[in-house]
Formats: sequence, structure tokens, C-alpha cells
Amino acid sequence: MTQAFRYQSKRQKRICWMTDLHLDQADSNSTSQLLKKLEGEEYDMALITGDVASSQHLSEHLTMLAKACGSRPIYITLGNHDFYGSSITGTRQLIEKVCRQVPNLHHLSNGGAVDLGNRTILVGGDGWADGQWRGRRTKDINSPDHYSIRDFRGLNKWERLRKMRALGQASAVSIINRLRPALRFNRHIYVASHIPAFRTSALFDGKPCDANHQPHFVHAQLGAILIWSAKSNPSTRFTSLAGHTHSECKDVVLHNLTSIVGGHRKHRPDIQGILAA
Repeated sequence: MTQAFRYQSKRQKRICWMTDLHLDQADSNSTSQLLKKLEGEEYDMALITGDVASSQHLSEHLTMLAKACGSRPIYITLGNHDFYGSSITGTRQLIEKVCRQVPNLHHLSNGGAVDLGNRTILVGGDGWADGQWRGRRTKDINSPDHYSIRDFRGLNKWERLRKMRALGQASAVSIINRLRPALRFNRHIYVASHIPAFRTSALFDGKPCDANHQPHFVHAQLGAILIWSAKSNPSTRFTSLAGHTHSECKDVVLHNLTSIVGGHRKHRPDIQGILAA
């Protein structure tokens, strides 16, 4: 289980952050190098913001990553690719089974806030591109999610958008329910999710994604919650961590709200960096 709130620790914890590893597509040499890094780097905990592997390979690869972390905890959110080849419910059930079997593996969607010391916490959820957009759309973008995840098969485009919006809303509500009790007591809050919460940090071809791609690139409902939280708590710093777009981006949304999106190099999984809590 994730840790409850504790404020006595003053030492900053170091977070080894990874995203979009796609280990089922990686070559063995790159995977071995990643595991060696996880064994040798200095950090206190690991965080993965989704897209470890398709569902049929997820258990194997998460167990391998957790083993490389040794006794250090590893916290995960799921990405859309983690559901490929299965259903949303089936993959979530799989993850809970793996977490019960692997002591240092924790699914952020099913736990409370993780105490990082020095009045800093981590909350997170799987997140979802929620089908919303701003601006004029000129075409529909076909996402592999629509045929690779069972829940979307057979739906027309409007049914898919409604499904995406419902999934995004459920995830955003889950995150705010865990975030709200912590707002008064912490100076820095990390929010981890797979999908970027803001259009300006969800890049496509090096630019903020347009209205055509935004439904599949942005978790807009989470973004609205983070903006509200940051404006309501101006002395608290918020850092949103995400992946999905495969394009690195650091976006200062408000003076106390920063969105950081990790990158990805095809077939070459790597650590995004060591973050100081």
C-alpha cells in the first residue's frame, strides 16, 4: 500500500522518473542497460507514468523493473498502451494481482498520497485522453486505442468520445479526491498521470497539438482541476508529470504550476531523470 501522510521527514527524496518505456518493443540490449541503471543509480523511489508494455507482457516487465529497483518502492500509473490486447477492467485486475505478488510495486490509482518528506507528496492516477478540444476541427483522427482496447471496439466516433470523456472524468475525480485533503498541509505536490493535462505541453510535430489531435493527447478535465487547485493555493507548488506524446516539454502554466512531459526514443527505453522532491 502507498504511504499515509507524514511530515517529520526533512530530507528530500530522489525520484527516478520513467515514462513510455514500451519494453515489449525494445531491443534486449537497451532493456539490459535500463535495468543496470535502475540497479546502479542513486534514488529513493521509482515512478513510471504509463506505457510500460502491452497487457500480455505487463506483468513480466513490471516484475523485472521492480526487481531491478531492489528494496526501493516503484509507483506506477497505467497508460493507454498498457491496456492493448485486453480490456480496461481486465488490465486493472492484472495490475492489482501483480502488486499483491511484488511487495515494492504500487499502483498509484489505488493508493493514497505518497509522503516524500519535507511537506512534499505524490498523488497520481492512470489518466485518459478525454476527447475534448478547443478550436475548429477539420478531420477525425483514428487512434489505435479504438481497435487495440476491447472497450472501444464496435463503437462509432461519438460513442468513443463519450467513452473517453467518462474515463477522463472518473480519473480526474479519483485524483482530486486524493489531492484535496493534502492541499492545506503541503508546499509541493507532484501529480503523476500518463496523459498531459494541458494542450500547451502536449506536443505534436514540435508544436502544441491542434484541435484535431487534442482529443487523443490531452486530459483536459485533469488540467482544469490542477489550475483550480493552484489558483486556490498560491503558496503551494504543483508539478504535473506525464508522458504519452513522446515529446519532451516543460510548460509553466501558472507561477506555481508546472507541467513536465517526458520523451521517448523508439526501441530505447531510458530514465527521464532523477527528480528532487
